[in-house]
Amino acid sequence: MTFATGSRRNIAVLYMGGTIGMQAGEHGLRPSKESVLEALAAYQQDIDWHVQVCEPLIDSSLVAPHHWLAWQQWIEAQQCDGVLILHGTDTLDATAAALPFLLSRFSAEGFALAALSRPIILTGSQLPLWQQAADGQLVL
Repeated sequence: MTFATGSRRNIAVLYMGGTIGMQAGEHGLRPSKESVLEALAAYQQDIDWHVQVCEPLIDSSLVAPHHWLAWQQWIEAQQCDGVLILHGTDTLDATAAALPFLLSRFSAEGFALAALSRPIILTGSQLPLWQQAADGQLVL
């Protein structure tokens, strides 16, 4: 997908939890939507973000098929240039394997990945965004 110079991108973001958005708290790290919103705000000059935060935030070790079904519906409802899913690393691989099947359509012509007419990025990190050596920083 290419964008004309100066055109704004319209990106849908699903933040489900995970280390990428953790903040230091009184009892150690805790999930925080504020850190993710702050990181996205740094790019608001070029991108219109439409952020959906799972309430409550989910520990990725607890992600189950009902979450995938809800995310499928959310992804399919988005009118955007691309989708960014911020996910914990414990089950990121399982979600990455499930989503193409959930976003697929079968027809007389065969198998089609309907929702993949736009990019869907699934990412996580080993360190929270605010840490100096964070591996989840956005690079656009």
